[in-house]
Amino acid sequence: MTNCNLYNGDCFHVTSLRIAHAVLMGLAYAVIFPLGVLIARYKRVLGLQKRALGTAIWFRLHQIIQGFGGMLVIAGFTIGLSMVRHHFTKELWNQPWPVSWHAVMGIIIFILTFLHFFVALLRPPVRGGLLGGFSEPKSGSNWEEKTWQRKGFDFFHHWNGRIILLLAIPQIVDGIRLITTMHTGQYWAYAIWAPFVVGFFLVFFILEVLTCVLFRKNMSGADIGRLFL
Repeated sequence: MTNCNLYNGDCFHVTSLRIAHAVLMGLAYAVIFPLGVLIARYKRVLGLQKRALGTAIWFRLHQIIQGFGGMLVIAGFTIGLSMVRHHFTKELWNQPWPVSWHAVMGIIIFILTFLHFFVALLRPPVRGGLLGGFSEPKSGSNWEEKTWQRKGFDFFHHWNGRIILLLAIPQIVDGIRLITTMHTGQYWAYAIWAPFVVGFFLVFFILEVLTCVLFRKNMSGADIGRLFL
């Protein structure tokens, strides 16, 4: 199947590699990673603080889901690199290197994602001691009890994750635009992806309201503010 698209002025073939890249990255950033965030943030509402095999259910699920998402990202990024290499060495080897917005943003998001996982492995414990990347974080530890290293980690982990997911939204939209044109099926691609985004926003909103109502009634404004650090 051949489509003409406004990708640096070139007409290109929509190959199985491009579709695989889009599916892997779309699943990781629009489904898997948001699901892992949802489980960690709303563990109390979802009743996932119970322990199984010596570890809190929410923590083990968070590790498994995000780890699976990370593997999808590595596979999708590798496919993307192979497509770029083929595109520039076989088809446009004698032309200037065209740098696209999608490629640049993809590299930025991948680097932020890699840093997210790397720093998570180095997660400092709450009150000092050895690194606790694979160990369950202690529940019930308030902000004042945490070391400055742990406060810095929490700030980076929360906000870097938010930035990654926010950047992924326009990146996915642009990826759909690059795969196909409005005249040959782009509508159905958006129709499949958009409900996931809208659905997650609705679920996050409902769970946030439930969390505020059920667990934050007795918290001060300062305590609630720290939940967003």
